[in-house]
Amino acid sequence: MLFSCLSCIGYILYGPLIAGIYYVFLLKIEEKNFSFGDFFKGFEFFLPTMLIGLLEMIPTLLSNLLVLFYDVPALLGKKSSSQNALSLEFTIFLLIFSLLTSLIYLIFKTFFLFAIPLVVEHHLGTMEAIKLSAEAALANLGRIVILFIIQFLVFLFTFTIVAISLVGGASLVAFLGRDFSAFAAFLFVVLAIIILIAFFIFLLPLLWAVVIGSNVFAYRQVFPKTDTDRTFESPPPPTFYGSEYGTAM
Repeated sequence: MLFSCLSCIGYILYGPLIAGIYYVFLLKIEEKNFSFGDFFKGFEFFLPTMLIGLLEMIPTLLSNLLVLFYDVPALLGKKSSSQNALSLEFTIFLLIFSLLTSLIYLIFKTFFLFAIPLVVEHHLGTMEAIKLSAEAALANLGRIVILFIIQFLVFLFTFTIVAISLVGGASLVAFLGRDFSAFAAFLFVVLAIIILIAFFIFLLPLLWAVVIGSNVFAYRQVFPKTDTDRTFESPPPPTFYGSEYGTAM
């Protein structure tokens, strides 16, 4: 919600906000307790996470700027009187543009996949985290592609369920509309509102939780916790060492 509502400022806050969510997931993986304030832990690494977030969002920013500032029909350079020909070329242009931006987005997403959690867990600098993330992504490219495919299928399944629900509601309205037109229209509006509220309040956050959580799980598989890496652990009690030293008091 913060990212969507704050417009340009949202791009600046994207990295720190996502970093806080990564931090909570890392705590959860280690079965550590966390509080609501931990979701904003990324602001302790504001500069590196902000820079990584901005760099990761470059394809999205460029596509938004192109759509905002360019007159696409003029960009096509066609003054044809045939509206169908222009519509066909416009459709082809949009298709190619969408495919290219999606490909570039996936490339950036792959290279930056582990950058923010590396900053959070190991306190790396911006370029060091990006370089290590890109090296790890290339070394595990096949598994990352499978991860992205599964995430896409989860989104596709959810959107399909929502679409089927809306179509089912419309079919019910069409069936009831023969005799109860006013009631059918009211019923459809109520059903549509309930479905959309359920989607934006529950399903969409759940989807992003699944995506970010699976990314954190992939990060932990690639960068496993070692015995010397005890970021979240407390020191053991004196009796742990098998002697009475430190216990006389």
